[in-house]
Amino acid sequence: MGGSWVYRALVYTFRTLDIAKDVRYNVIIDAGNGSVLYTSEPVTFRSKYADAEIAVSM
Repeated sequence: MGGSWVYRALVYTFRTLDIAKDVRYNVIIDAGNGSVLYTSEPVTFRSKYADAEIAVSM
């Protein structure tokens, strides 16, 4: 998570991953009210773990 000034407004920028679809989105959130200001088109990526069987337990 990062905060930055865009057009004189504090925003948070995120990169979100949808591993099931192998896509990434860039998202910009208004830090003041939490509204989504921008969501990019999906960008295809290939996870280096895509073929691995990974189990997560808590």
